[in-house]
Amino acid sequence: MGFMVEGESNAYFAGDTDLFEGLDEVARGANLALLPVWGWGTTIGEGHLDPRRAAEALSLFRPDVAIPIHWGTFAPFGLGSRLWRERHVPVREFERFAEDAAPATEVRVLLPGEEAAYP
Repeated sequence: MGFMVEGESNAYFAGDTDLFEGLDEVARGANLALLPVWGWGTTIGEGHLDPRRAAEALSLFRPDVAIPIHWGTFAPFGLGSRLWRERHVPVREFERFAEDAAPATEVRVLLPGEEAAYP
């Protein structure tokens, strides 16, 4: 489930999603996009954005700022230490793909617990 919060600035929260027909219309006018770049654990299931598809989403509606979400925060029991070492891989891939797909969009990577002001 995703949604747009409209006001002085518009923010699109993608939730758990993948690319879908009409995404450009749903997110049109977003100044800020919160996009998932991974799933849960070591693999990503169907219906979720990966780093490349999240960058492709940016190319559809081109927000001013994108904050990648759903990476490096929780791990299934027993995989915590392995995933903790690898948690930055999806977000760093997203940064590289976003630079090519939507070079005018600023990517802000926040660690769990960090905050950002917009604009």
